[in-house]
Amino acid sequence: ASGDQLDAVAEITDVWRQQPSKSKVRLTLSVAAHSTVPAGSVANVAGQTSNRWVTLDDAVNSGGTTASIDVGAEASVVGPQRANAATITQISTPVAGWLGVTNALDATPGANAELDPALRSRRQSLIRAGGSSPIDAVRAAIGRVAGVTSVQVFENIDDTPDADGRPQIGRAHV
Repeated sequence: ASGDQLDAVAEITDVWRQQPSKSKVRLTLSVAAHSTVPAGSVANVAGQTSNRWVTLDDAVNSGGTTASIDVGAEASVVGPQRANAATITQISTPVAGWLGVTNALDATPGANAELDPALRSRRQSLIRAGGSSPIDAVRAAIGRVAGVTSVQVFENIDDTPDADGRPQIGRAHV
């Protein structure tokens, strides 16, 4: 199966296609005294006008001097958008009182929609989780941990340590 048909087969076993997401970043805005930069304001990576970042929070400076205010932001497009530290420095949508912008850290990349081969593989791993093999169960359990994208499990069934020095599993050594 593929596409919508694969989604339907996967849903039978309570596996859902991972949806696309936007990249995220924390911006530091320089805001003049008694000014507000509203959520939805846009900055971009220097020299890359299409690499745009939209603020998620209002940056309110109620004080009498210019202030640096941190706000959340996300890429204007879905998927992995790159922005290295200190590269989001241009204001795309000027707002009265918004004097500057930067990002102290690299953006956290978003993701594209999960493709059919990855969904098939993940579904198979999750189905094996309840099976008779401890290795498959361990692999599936680790694969369900948030943020884990790949799992490789090793098992040594020989009577001696393997080439990487892993001892045999399940034997008592006296």
